Amino acid sequence: MNAATNNINFPSLNNSTASVVSQPPAQGSTRAYAADGGPGDMNKRKPVIRVCGANLSSKIKAVPRRKIISAFVGRLDNNTSEDDPVEMLSEAGVNGVKCSKLKPKPDTTWKTAAFYVSCDEDSRDVFFDEAIWPEGAELRDWYFK
Repeated sequence: MNAATNNINFPSLNNSTASVVSQPPAQGSTRAYAADGGPGDMNKRKPVIRVCGANLSSKIKAVPRRKIISAFVGRLDNNTSEDDPVEMLSEAGVNGVKCSKLKPKPDTTWKTAAFYVSCDEDSRDVFFDEAIWPEGAELRDWYFK
């Protein structure tokens, strides 16, 4: 290969991007930058994974993330326990089911039960199959804050 084929012409940085890149926040600063490079609250946006490593021969080992799907499950009978959805989903062939019953805030009561339910991502199609859930149950995507 000659050197000419390795040259890549990157676009120049505009002034707003250059100032963000060249002047990171001071040590101990509470100022955060949003994913678009502008000032903002990092908690409002999910960080973008730029690279997911693939080198199998590295001396450094990574711990792979277990890919899961999470849902809010509501409008179930108040007598429903955490074991009931786990048992129902496991019988339907859903892998890695975990369930936590949500509790109402103090001084409030709920007429129905609500749960945080998660499972392995490979069971997505079965998990979201409406035929396995009781009539009237509601599933929504779980939003992490």
